[in-house]
Amino acid sequence: MSKRADGEGSLYRRADGKWVGVVSLGWRDGVFKRRKVTAATQAEALVRMKELRAAIEKGSTPDGDKLTVEEWLLEWLEKESRPKVRPRTFAGYYQHVHQHLIPALGHHKLKALEARHVRDFLAAKLAAPGPAKGKAKAGLSARTVQIMHAVLRNALEDAVRLDIVDKNVAMRVTPPPVKGRERVPLSPEESGVFLRFVKGHRLAALFTVAISTGLRQSELLALQWADVNFEEGAISVERSLQRYAGAYHLDEVKTEKSRRTIAIPAPVVDILRQQATAQKADRLRAGALWVGEQWKLVFATEAGGPLSGVSVTHAFQDALKRAGLPVVRFHDARHGAATYLLAAGVDIRTVMDILGHSDIRTTANIYTHVVPQLKRAAADKIGGLLFEPVATAVAT
Repeated sequence: MSKRADGEGSLYRRADGKWVGVVSLGWRDGVFKRRKVTAATQAEALVRMKELRAAIEKGSTPDGDKLTVEEWLLEWLEKESRPKVRPRTFAGYYQHVHQHLIPALGHHKLKALEARHVRDFLAAKLAAPGPAKGKAKAGLSARTVQIMHAVLRNALEDAVRLDIVDKNVAMRVTPPPVKGRERVPLSPEESGVFLRFVKGHRLAALFTVAISTGLRQSELLALQWADVNFEEGAISVERSLQRYAGAYHLDEVKTEKSRRTIAIPAPVVDILRQQATAQKADRLRAGALWVGEQWKLVFATEAGGPLSGVSVTHAFQDALKRAGLPVVRFHDARHGAATYLLAAGVDIRTVMDILGHSDIRTTANIYTHVVPQLKRAAADKIGGLLFEPVATAVAT
C-alpha cells in the first residue's frame, strides 16, 4: 500500500453548508494522522489548507494529539482571552482556570476530552465533598459553576475556530440552572422612611442617590465631581469602580447605553451640595493622608479614596435593620427606583435609558411584576375616558 505524502488531503462540504479541508500530517507512530480546517466558503477553505500545508513543510504545525487541556487553557488565557476582555473579566477567567479547570481537567489530552468529563466536573463542583471536621462542606453555587462552564466552553470554541479540535464537547453539556431570586424592593413609603432615618449617616447621600436614580453600585462609587452638573440637576455616568489585581480601578462602562446622563430631583441636588461641603471637612481632617485629589470621587472614604462595595452593602443593610425595615440587597435599590418610575407612568423605554440597559427586553423581563399594575391603571384610565362622560350624559 502506497503512503500518501504529507500535506495531501481532500475537500468536502458538510450538511450544514460549511467546507472542510482535510490535510494529512503523514505517518506518525504507525498511525496516519490528519488535520482539518473549516470555512464558510470553498475558497476560504482552500486558502486555509494552503496555510496549513505551508506550516507542515516548515515543521511548525502543532501536534494537537499531544496538546493537553492545561496547555491549551494557558495558551488561551494569554493569546485569546487577555487581549479581548476587560481586565476584571480576565482576572475572573484566570482564577477559574487555575483554581478549578486545570486541577480537574488539565491532565486530559485536549482531543480526548469528552462531554462526560465536563459533566462530571460540573457535578463535582456542585456537590458537597463530604464531612469536614464534623460539618458538611457545601459545594459551589450554581451560578459559579455556570460561569466555569462558560469559560471552558469559550476556550474550547476558540480551539475549534483555530482547527485544534473538531468539536466543542462543553456545548453538549447543560450547566446547572440558577433559580431566579425574587426582587422585592422597598416600597416608596419604606424608602421615604429609610431616607429620613439615615439623615446624618456618613453614607446618606450615597443611599439617596442610589434610591432616587437606580444607578448600579459600581457606577455610584465611580462618580466624580466633574460628573455632577449642579446647574442642570444632572449626573453623567462615564465609568464604574472595579477591584482586580489587588487594587481599585476606574474603568469605562461596558456599553454605550451604560454611558448616559440622567436628571436628578432638586432635593438630591441639594444633598449633593451638602456632600461636597462634608467632603471638604474630611479633607481638612485627613491632612497629608488625603488622596482625594487623585480620585476626585463624590462618595469616598474619609481619606478621599474608593469605598468598598461590600462595606457599603453592609452599611446599607445595617441601616435598614436599625430602621425596622426589610433588609434587602443594595442592588434592590436599583430595582426600587425602576419600579417607582414605571408606577409613576414613565414609559419603559425612558426607564431603560435611565437604567442603562442595552436592550428594552431586559428592562421588560426584569420588571414584569410591575406590568399587571400598569395594565390595570391603563384600563382604568381608558374606562374613565370612554364611559364616565356617557354615564354623566345619561344622568342629565
